[in-house]
Amino acid sequence: MFETDKPYLIALHLLVTVLAALLCFSVQGRRNYGLPYPLTPASIGIISIVVGSLAAHLLAGDDYLEYLFLWGLQVGGVLAGLVAAKQLRSGGRPMWTLPKRLSMLCWLTMAASVLSALVFFAIQGVPFLGGDVEQGRVDAAVSGTGYLRLMAYMSIPASSLLVALRRRFGWLSAGIAFLIIVGLANRSPLLYLICPIALATWAYGLYKLTGLRVLAGGVALVLMVAAIGGYRVVSQEAFYDYAEYSEDLAAGNYAGVALTALTHYAGVVPSNAVLTKHLIDSGQMNLKFGETYFTLFISALPGEQLSLDREIKELSGKDFIGGGTPPTLMGEGYANFWYFGTFFSSFFLILALCAMAGRFSTAARESDGDTKAVAACIYGFFVCWAIMAQVAGLAGASTFPVAAAIFYVFAWRACSRGMGYK
Repeated sequence: MFETDKPYLIALHLLVTVLAALLCFSVQGRRNYGLPYPLTPASIGIISIVVGSLAAHLLAGDDYLEYLFLWGLQVGGVLAGLVAAKQLRSGGRPMWTLPKRLSMLCWLTMAASVLSALVFFAIQGVPFLGGDVEQGRVDAAVSGTGYLRLMAYMSIPASSLLVALRRRFGWLSAGIAFLIIVGLANRSPLLYLICPIALATWAYGLYKLTGLRVLAGGVALVLMVAAIGGYRVVSQEAFYDYAEYSEDLAAGNYAGVALTALTHYAGVVPSNAVLTKHLIDSGQMNLKFGETYFTLFISALPGEQLSLDREIKELSGKDFIGGGTPPTLMGEGYANFWYFGTFFSSFFLILALCAMAGRFSTAARESDGDTKAVAACIYGFFVCWAIMAQVAGLAGASTFPVAAAIFYVFAWRACSRGMGYK
């Protein structure tokens, strides 16, 4: 019966996706916060809705119905967040400064990051130079040097702000951060470096940013993800035994390998969200009640710690090269607070994004170019986090975004007064 009705459910799913996208723009209205429309909170909300829809039809049986309910809660959370954001009002006249302590904070963080990276490489070696890059980065990450590795990644927000501040050697610091990311053999942190710097350089007038250019940049990032995913497969001998890759690898069809990897990424959101829900519903995994959002303070402790993505991988019996099974934003919310978590995780994420966009808009109107660039840099990070969270969750697969968010909030507070909402 279900297979007979599935085409109608898919059609209904597509219709709801289109209506939800239109509602997002309708709720936001003409307010674009001084940003190109593809970068406004409404557009990011639409991206989250569409990403969750791309491969949902591949789910079989009741899994599809269960996922549609989770996805519907996320759609509701996005729309509710946009509606709630319209009620926010600035409290007081904004007074922006760029104190020397902000630059000092960034340089001190940069120095500590470089030192941490060097100590980490001395103890664990350089994962990128190892024979098994994919597994090597995971083994190094859980080997008891968690805080060193995490601190090394803090070069990303520090160098991004130094570029935004147009400090001498700012671009050099970004280059060092890039080398640290490459040395640690991780992919996603590159986006957290590229997006804030791209928005910061636009804000101080290095280039014009139109909607078409944003879309072109988005396509370029997707191609970069596909290329990195393809390299990951090609560089690991174990992937030659995987049925989905073996034929293309044998034929040397690297474009096909990259396309398969990209397709796999699209299917992660629905399949992993349902998998996480099943583990909770079956009692194999207990509700976390917010614990996963504080993994920053426990998963970097000495010794091997089990983060949510690795717990899901172990409990589900999955066996593949690399890290854990990312819970997705929907799955992470469900794992913490059941259906309420799925709704409110997207609600608060969009609400926070709207608040940051509002602050950027105020900084752009009331302040100089350098301050606008700092505001754009910070907003760029939160845009990247909101998109990446659709797969990784807010903190379920990595502690770095939470640590970087805390750093950016402190940086924001260091250079603004009277910017609160009431």
